[in-house]
Amino acid sequence: MTPWMRAAQLDNDDDDLKRLLSVAPVALPNIMGASSDDLLRALRSFHRASDQDVEIAREISALMRAHARTVYSSLEQFERFAKGTPPAFGEPPIRMFTGPTGAGKSRLIDALVRQKLGLPPVQVGTGLPPFPLTPFAHLTVRSGIAPKATLNSLATSVGLADFSSKSIASAIALLRQRLYQRGVSLVVADELQFLSMSARASDRVTGLLDMLAELGPPVLFVCNYSLGHKLAGRPPEQQRRFLGSPLVMMPMLPDGADFADFIADCNVVLGGALKLDMSPGSDDLRRIHGWTYGLRVFVCELVVAAVMHARPHAKAGKGQLVVTMGDFEAAYMATAYAAARKIVESSFSADQKHLSAKDAKNFTCPVPLLPSAEQVARRLASERRDRELNEAMRRAGQTPAERKATGLQSAPLRCDAETTQTKQKKSAAFRSAEEAKALLRRVLK
Repeated sequence: MTPWMRAAQLDNDDDDLKRLLSVAPVALPNIMGASSDDLLRALRSFHRASDQDVEIAREISALMRAHARTVYSSLEQFERFAKGTPPAFGEPPIRMFTGPTGAGKSRLIDALVRQKLGLPPVQVGTGLPPFPLTPFAHLTVRSGIAPKATLNSLATSVGLADFSSKSIASAIALLRQRLYQRGVSLVVADELQFLSMSARASDRVTGLLDMLAELGPPVLFVCNYSLGHKLAGRPPEQQRRFLGSPLVMMPMLPDGADFADFIADCNVVLGGALKLDMSPGSDDLRRIHGWTYGLRVFVCELVVAAVMHARPHAKAGKGQLVVTMGDFEAAYMATAYAAARKIVESSFSADQKHLSAKDAKNFTCPVPLLPSAEQVARRLASERRDRELNEAMRRAGQTPAERKATGLQSAPLRCDAETTQTKQKKSAAFRSAEEAKALLRRVLK
């Protein structure tokens, strides 16, 4: 097995691979004085690989190994091709990696790239210098990026110089050779949906993907659902090329160990400030899941908003920071979480098919789901219905003043053991059975 083929492989043991792809959380000092940006950055600094991450990582590795077996089959082959322009080995595959906004697609790509950093260079033969070994060429697309800037970003990702002085054709030819010399087995274009904002968005995307395919290695483009739907409107031959064999990342489930572990990691960053039941499937975690759709990015944003709501109470009492479910409820209604809240609600509505076909394109997968992913989608829809019923019953037990505080203000009452008991005592006096039934009918309508 050649060095390039080994570089495309991953650890055979799933648990070991999880550890290699993960970054442990680190407690943030001075939680009380940290800004919201500092908190968010700290919460996004760790990564705990899930079973789904491992499954997708192995699919990506298989794509790379197939390429390496063809173009890096021997040292003699490499030495012959590295001195000139590598020949074409057929049209490289182009695969889409999609999922909801904030599911963790980019974090997984970053983890894979990080795991392959620092590989020893390859010594091919006498008279030739050692060749660096970099299995990934990785760029993050930004709105309006030009073709030459795209090539420069790829060159930079594998330690090459700027190509801006060359024509597009010359830059492609030179970068093709340089990527081969560095053992690149996959070109990754992340956040590709940012290229699709204009009226001719899909033209720009397909043009970029065609250009990247000219570089030789397989191409993996990472995007949200919205871009996949735009590509689904292309001619059939392009649909087949760009949407064939896609990879799909689904949200975490409320009763899954992955979701509980992620909340526990957030608690490590906060120095143990979360006072919740963090066991898998607990009522607390189900409610947090309902406010985040099980998406890592929104969990982090909700945690930050909850901390910011809880801090004044800690400062007033000159005590240790304590973040309760009342703070999470307030965070969900906070102005700072408004944009995320809209996406979360739309995502659950799309699962229940309550959105128009036009609006649903931003929140539904553009390709048929595999049975395992389809089961997750059904679970998410069912979870939403259960959550609405439970929330309606919970609010039916509140006083009118409490319902007004939690429903119309951004900072509802804190929910600790004492206020919960008070709610139970007051509910019968302030809430009639007829009102509860009417609220349930409105929720379940």
